[in-house]
Amino acid sequence: MEGYTKLHRNIPQLMVALIKANTTYVIWGRSTGKSQGPAAEFSSHNIFSMPRSNGFILGTTYDQILTRTLPSIKAGWEKLGFQENRHYWIGKYAPEKLLRPKAFIHPEQPNHYIHWYNGSGIYLVSQDRPGTINGVRTQWGLGDEAKLLNKQRLDEDLLMTMTGHFDLWGNKSEYLSKMWLSDMPNTTKGKWLLDAKKFVDEKEIELIIWTQIEIIGLEQKFIESNSDAVRGRLRKKILSLYETINQLRIDSVYYSTASTLDNIHALGFAPIKQFKRELSQLDWELSVLNKQIMKIDQGFYGQLDEDIHGYADTDYSFVDKLGYDNVQLNERDCRWDADIDKSKALSIACDYNNAINCVATGQRIDSQNTFKLLSSMHVLHPMLLRDCAAKWNNYYRFHPVKEVVYWHDNTAISTNAASDLSFADMWRDELTKLGWSVTMRYIGQAPSHPARHQLWGMMLQGLDKRLPVFKYNLTNNKDWVISAQQAGVIQGPKGLKKDKRSEQPKSGIPPEHATHYSEAVDILVWGELKYLIETLSEFIPLF
Repeated sequence: MEGYTKLHRNIPQLMVALIKANTTYVIWGRSTGKSQGPAAEFSSHNIFSMPRSNGFILGTTYDQILTRTLPSIKAGWEKLGFQENRHYWIGKYAPEKLLRPKAFIHPEQPNHYIHWYNGSGIYLVSQDRPGTINGVRTQWGLGDEAKLLNKQRLDEDLLMTMTGHFDLWGNKSEYLSKMWLSDMPNTTKGKWLLDAKKFVDEKEIELIIWTQIEIIGLEQKFIESNSDAVRGRLRKKILSLYETINQLRIDSVYYSTASTLDNIHALGFAPIKQFKRELSQLDWELSVLNKQIMKIDQGFYGQLDEDIHGYADTDYSFVDKLGYDNVQLNERDCRWDADIDKSKALSIACDYNNAINCVATGQRIDSQNTFKLLSSMHVLHPMLLRDCAAKWNNYYRFHPVKEVVYWHDNTAISTNAASDLSFADMWRDELTKLGWSVTMRYIGQAPSHPARHQLWGMMLQGLDKRLPVFKYNLTNNKDWVISAQQAGVIQGPKGLKKDKRSEQPKSGIPPEHATHYSEAVDILVWGELKYLIETLSEFIPLF
């Protein structure tokens, strides 16, 4: 039909669009179209339902908003016919000559703001950048990657900003509406999303659906009718039903779950087969089938808590200079990180395996009595150790101090028939060739599992103030977190032991989520703290 664009929508997308609940939870698997479907349509619908209102798009970090969330939503807006710098402007107001209105309450400086041509606006806010939330007043909101959000801060900081202009829009179901987007939570941090199911009134949702279907039917009859009298009666009935459905939607909650298979008509079979072939059973069930799989709370690192030990620390003075248009084009490197002490060497430890080579990087910050896990990265077979070293160097090549402290144990000094060099020698040689000065730190025999378990328990719970506080960068350690969360405990002959069966090829666990990563971080932490450990008289035997 001329003047219209045909859009494909899968069933979950259609249901969200049909129901338009005041609060919607979208818990969908990989490649289901969360951002380009529900997020784009929810935001644009609110923009035009409440002209000159404000909404927000929220992420855990601002670089998440810039690099993942906003590009996907923009793609959805484009499919709906909206173009940047014509219908909306990011980080700036529309040119004065266009005489576009602004929101009733708008920021003086639109650095973290999207200005729409009808006067509505969207704040771009994140929990790692408090300044983006200060002074915000909004009438609707959208949260992406919601399972990673700090719920307490969300309630206290942002949801309290949702107020204002009740006189204009208080009778609309769009007023104070919210949408939360996420894949399936696999830690207790995201449990609030799962608990939201109890707020759904199934009968109310069913009534909304049938009312909307009736409206669509009447609108079709209106279009097809040539009688003014018939059209008049239909219009009156349609308007009455719109008022009815609006009242139903005002306090409604809709909870939607979907797997990648729900989008098979758009994706085709080939990507599904590829996911099945390449993903572990765990990733297949969690990311594709969208099954609920929680972390092991009583595992080897059972006290690890993202809200306590995790942090986000992006150097936005650098990122802001890139601009909205360029930030997506720039590969992330250490210049994005504000947590690095640029005057100090970097400490590393590695794990070596045919399936994976990984390296963990950290720094001891004495002034804060803190040990920070800055990053962890890896390469998979058939890539080799030198590829991992090159990847690490590419990330840290801008670090001013070209010095590395390399912690390693007895497993790193053995050789094999293929080479006279040990793993430790190879790491030293590769980093040296790349311009780094490497200080070798040998800790001897790998510490026993009971000793490691005790050390982690003491550190994570803060049981001994002589030990530094452990912190890790949320953005740069995503695979290590999964590795740690999934590391179980078994009973060994000398006490509790880390369950390393995930490293077996037939385990179904991908190498980057097996215990390889946790081993590298164990050695890094042990090496940095060994001199302290040896002074703790109550500590169990080290080996």
